[in-house]
Amino acid sequence: MIGMQTAPLPSGHATTRSVSGRTRNADLRKTFFLHAHRHLHEASATSVRAAARACLASHGFDPARLDPLPVGLMPELSSMRTALSEAGFSWEEIRASGLTADARLPGRLVGPIADPAGEIVSFWAFSPFGEKPRCLYSHRGWKHRLALCGMDVALPAVAASASDLIVVEEILDALLLHSYGVLHVAAIGGPAGDLSAERWQRLASLGVGRVMLACGDCASWGRGATAAVENAAQAETAPEVYVLPSDKLPSMKSLADAIHSLGVDGIARSLERDCVHGFRYKAMMLLAKHKQNVPWTDVSRRAAVNEAIQFYSAAHPRTLPELDALFLPPLLDELGLKGSGRPTDAARTEEPSHDATADAMQSAVATPASAEAPISPAGLCPVHNCDRMSCFCWD
Repeated sequence: MIGMQTAPLPSGHATTRSVSGRTRNADLRKTFFLHAHRHLHEASATSVRAAARACLASHGFDPARLDPLPVGLMPELSSMRTALSEAGFSWEEIRASGLTADARLPGRLVGPIADPAGEIVSFWAFSPFGEKPRCLYSHRGWKHRLALCGMDVALPAVAASASDLIVVEEILDALLLHSYGVLHVAAIGGPAGDLSAERWQRLASLGVGRVMLACGDCASWGRGATAAVENAAQAETAPEVYVLPSDKLPSMKSLADAIHSLGVDGIARSLERDCVHGFRYKAMMLLAKHKQNVPWTDVSRRAAVNEAIQFYSAAHPRTLPELDALFLPPLLDELGLKGSGRPTDAARTEEPSHDATADAMQSAVATPASAEAPISPAGLCPVHNCDRMSCFCWD
């Protein structure tokens, strides 16, 4: 997210009139944010300003360290329009920007969403009072243009320290970690499932090699993180994905709670110690979903295998070695299908096959490897009674 020094006010109406429309729009967005930032930090006490500061304090922000952060407070729309006009922007430019068009904005915390080069492409607006939707965006299409919010800060930090990129759901959580000096953090700006295959590909194109998905709302985190992993598996390119399971931060409703209870160092230790590779995490969540803490039945086993086949078959071919190493083993082990994975014998030269693995798993679920193997003629698989050379259980 932009540092305060990157958003100077336009120098004046006469000077900026001759610059390009794109520059004018960029200057208008900077001016909009700087006015909101000043409005949050004005000395005069108002109930709205007090509520905004109380919201930030309850989220874990140190009131004495707010000024450097890219967070402001939206004033009344008329006040913002006047401020932009006095900075040299025409009413037509202000209206076309859409920044003062929504009556829900006054009283909300606001901040910029910038691209990796620091250019503001959108704004978030968070309600201190809990109105729905809790977070508004000036241009929701930013998720189609950017990988994550905060990459203008996180990307240089990742490059400078060779750190993994920490990805959180909420923008305020990323800002909170930034306020504690943990800069290699960016935000999805919504549930983890919003990390589409296209956004994963953008992260890879920026040179991000490894991502750690950190806890959001623990009640929904498993579903969202699983969806994010599925999208990463389908992307043509993606960083290596690790997930911090929500049960590693017990009794925490949010990442802010975890920071308050464990401190930044505690969060860092948990990320280092407890993160699970995304494909193994997907296997764990799949098994927990279908087993539900009761013994396996034929129906539940078949449902788990069918979901596993769908995931495996939809994954991009580049992921197959990792899926074979990280997704299939815990799944097949728990389901009693140890002999069903794709062979890893170095002598086998064929390319990995989605269809072949799916066929083997479908066959195996009917006769688990834990069952007594039937006697078969020489050259036939003793588990599936099929040609050894076309079967995956090379035991």
